[in-house]
Amino acid sequence: SKLKEHMQYCMDHPDEISKLAKVKAQVSEVKGVMMENIEKVLDRGEKIELLVDKTENLRSQ
Repeated sequence: SKLKEHMQYCMDHPDEISKLAKVKAQVSEVKGVMMENIEKVLDRGEKIELLVDKTENLRSQ
């Protein structure tokens, strides 16, 4: 990903990148990971709800 490439550049060229710029890039990377994690949690929640519904349907049969 572009963000990963940017992070690698920052790490490979520390003299060219200010500390603030490195921190901003790291924060952006963490934000991206957190957004992905939130989406995964929401997807799992939906799958769990479907399983619960199916289980309740089986019980009522």
